[in-house]
Amino acid sequence: MLFSGCLSSPQQISLDARKSGNPSLCEQLSQHEKELCIIGVAEKTKNSNLCVNLIDSMDCRTDLPLFLTLLGQTQQPNLCETVSTWSFKDLCYQSVAKEALDSTLCDKISNQDMKDGCYYTLALALRDKEICKKIARVESNALINWTAETCSNYLS
Repeated sequence: MLFSGCLSSPQQISLDARKSGNPSLCEQLSQHEKELCIIGVAEKTKNSNLCVNLIDSMDCRTDLPLFLTLLGQTQQPNLCETVSTWSFKDLCYQSVAKEALDSTLCDKISNQDMKDGCYYTLALALRDKEICKKIARVESNALINWTAETCSNYLS
């Protein structure tokens, strides 16, 4: 039983922060508990800015799908610039591009295979052969079967 003025358990603090959408309540927790608490508030409030600050932590790496979902829901590609790890930055742009159906965001992806995949997905989703022309891959392999030609042929 908790009394007014008594310290709350970490679980109660996290629950209160999530219910109220107030991440500042998480500040009184240990680093690990604080990060989990902030991720919970980010999920509840759909505020990806909260998770951006944690992206280099192990907890946020394990919750990367949540982070990308939040970015996709908010469709804010400018948040991708705040991500310090290139692979995560590429995943961020890919996620927002797919949600926003905006192939220009694929241009910002540094990994060529991922960039080509982004173009391919959006070309098919938008039924736009012009986007297929941006695909650099010219040969398929066992893992990747999209090329500019296969993309264009699929839309014919």
